[in-house]
Amino acid sequence: WYCDFYGLCKRPMEETQRLTVFEGTALGQLSLLSRRIVAWKAGTASRSAFTSAKAETIGKTLVQYNATASATVAAGREYDGGWSGKTINLETDSARGNTLDWNCAWDNLLETLAALAHVAGGWFDLVKTAAATWEVRWTTSVDRTATVIFSSAFGNLISPRYEHDRTAEATVAIVGGSGEGSARTIRTRTGAD
Repeated sequence: WYCDFYGLCKRPMEETQRLTVFEGTALGQLSLLSRRIVAWKAGTASRSAFTSAKAETIGKTLVQYNATASATVAAGREYDGGWSGKTINLETDSARGNTLDWNCAWDNLLETLAALAHVAGGWFDLVKTAAATWEVRWTTSVDRTATVIFSSAFGNLISPRYEHDRTAEATVAIVGGSGEGSARTIRTRTGAD
């Protein structure tokens, strides 16, 4: 046995009629980082502003000073950002990735890491290492399609359901161009379906 997925259940729902049905929305582990912002004033060197720094170093520094025990008001952060009952550690920084300038004061931590990854030459991951303990790691591989397979044959899907919701599908677009009022250029386009 091995774990297919670690998730943080943020919206549980239980319903009992003849059978008890449980439905939950589980966010991935990286969602922990979305609960923090870069709470350092703009231009704070190596906290919210980085010049000619390696992408891995930028990302791990951002996590260290916004989501670990180092994220304190005493260190200069605007609000303590450590976790009660959770520990986030950092893999040793090997200064990998592209050399970049990066400014991200007041940005959501996960969103700025995702934006950074688009130009970084790698990606950040949050890996569970023990109970309530995670480690931030850098990887040059961003293709995860080979690492997790959901299949009834593997026993990690019990009763899969596919839903294709077309209720919000638009079939006609009315587009306004230049001009005003009755002089405005209007075109309509209809979808092939």
